[in-house]
Amino acid sequence: MKHFLKPIVVLFACGSMIARSATWDGGGANDLFLNPANWVGDVLPANGQDLPIFPVTAPQKQVNLGGGRFFERFILEGGYRLYNGRMVVFGGGPGAEVTSTGNNILDADYGTEAWGNDVKLIQATGGTLTVNGSSSGFQKSIELRALGTIQVNGQVAPGGGHAFYKTGLGIARFSASAGLTGAPGGRFVSQGTLIMNATANSAAAWTVDGGKIAGTGTLQSALSAGATRGSSVAPGDPAIADGIGTLSITGNVSLGNETTLEVQIGNAGACDVLAVTGNLSLAAKTALWVRVAPGTTPSCSYTVVTHTGARSGQLVLLDAPAGTAVDYSTPGQIRIVVGAPPVADNIVFPPGSGVLDVTQ
Repeated sequence: MKHFLKPIVVLFACGSMIARSATWDGGGANDLFLNPANWVGDVLPANGQDLPIFPVTAPQKQVNLGGGRFFERFILEGGYRLYNGRMVVFGGGPGAEVTSTGNNILDADYGTEAWGNDVKLIQATGGTLTVNGSSSGFQKSIELRALGTIQVNGQVAPGGGHAFYKTGLGIARFSASAGLTGAPGGRFVSQGTLIMNATANSAAAWTVDGGKIAGTGTLQSALSAGATRGSSVAPGDPAIADGIGTLSITGNVSLGNETTLEVQIGNAGACDVLAVTGNLSLAAKTALWVRVAPGTTPSCSYTVVTHTGARSGQLVLLDAPAGTAVDYSTPGQIRIVVGAPPVADNIVFPPGSGVLDVTQ
């Protein structure tokens, strides 16, 4: 007797089930996520299976989560505010993402579980993802991939032995009310700008490798920068005009050959400061870039670096006002001294001033 076996086709999606899309249309009488009338076809997305999409065309853009919602991805296409609950993202492959286009607000907490990949908050160019919620139950690494801006106002706490990453060419900005804890696997800035106006605890060291770290907050662990060209450390807040301030680091700081220290100076000695509680190591080609705040006529000295431990190496002046010199004479400080501006040419003295023009 012949036996015929029917072929069996098994589909894998990078370790997770293939998700169906479910599209929000906001057609219900309220803003509840669990109201079927708010979804195309009046069918709720199934937790852990479907892919919820929130399109820019929907008339209702307030979304009351009403509790924990488990999906591999959330896709926000602009103008949305999600609140009252927890967004749990998980899955394999390129999943485990909150993807934002345009301007969106997360007033909900967010997190992941022990399975699946690291979690990414992704913001497209030209928009802002405002994250007011805090990470909750985070058992994986977290990546802020900003092509536009990610504004963080809550607590970020990657768990376990995992890490924190800033990628993308845009800005991720922590407000003073935010914070970063955990991430014992390390904190890495590889692209764009991370502006830390918050406190980051001492769980892991910082590595700046091709990106920029800036801000007016406190990093309670060591920092190294400079393995990749384009790495920079910039005290103050470069995202706002005249954003002069102090970036404090509790731990040793090492700035390599590919690193630029960026500082802004203003009037009356006001300037950005890199305040290091620890040793400061400068490589042979560590650069110093001095920017002048708008409306400033620099003509004095500025303390741009302080350090409580030993210093090795010196800075190479990359760009600065004419007549600028770097001064290391005060222990525990690096100062820049800007000379008085040169006397302008073509000065004209009025008749009877008593000045004799000897060129005539």
